[in-house]
Amino acid sequence: MSHTRARMMATAILFHGDDMLMMKRSLKRTLSPGFWAAVGGHLEPHEINDRAAAVSPGNLRRDRSA
Repeated sequence: MSHTRARMMATAILFHGDDMLMMKRSLKRTLSPGFWAAVGGHLEPHEINDRAAAVSPGNLRRDRSA
């Protein structure tokens, strides 16, 4: 029997005139390393109905590639 895990995700595409904000994924990432992508993220299951948990300082790390 296989199980599928769903995640709440969001992506932002920001424009300023003809410019678009993108991020380059770390070469250490498993999914699409080194590719350019829109800015985005996900919520952990315990954060979905808890705004404080979703924006806590512990979640705002500079380098998520580790």
